[in-house]
Amino acid sequence: MPGQRGFSLVEVLMAITVLMVGLAALARLSLVGIADTVGARDRSQAIALVTEAAEAVAFSVHDYATWSASPSPSATFSNQFAADWALRVADRLPGGQGAVCRDASPGDGEPGDLACDGGGPFVVKVAWRTPAGAALREVAVLP
Repeated sequence: MPGQRGFSLVEVLMAITVLMVGLAALARLSLVGIADTVGARDRSQAIALVTEAAEAVAFSVHDYATWSASPSPSATFSNQFAADWALRVADRLPGGQGAVCRDASPGDGEPGDLACDGGGPFVVKVAWRTPAGAALREVAVLP
């Protein structure tokens, strides 16, 4: 009718639909931001742990071959440090595992199998899993 004012039901439904799509996009953006923050935190932890082990090995009076992640009652300083370090890796990273080993192909390995082949240079490897299940790793090749 002429002279009526206001909105039709179709116009109101379209406005609600546009609003809901916008709110869903904001919610998704928030979730992606949170996941990225968690990923960055884990990567920072891994880098700090790799650096810590590399420095400890570099300043150790023992050679790299004495490093072991299995503690014993008569463990040397470097072996005890290696055991404590491995526990910190497991504690700070989801599915985390770390090792100091010889490896001809340092860029391989994942949690559960760091793929240390016993050849090549000494490396510090840390591997973990993201909340989505993807395997990530940080590696430092020791001089």
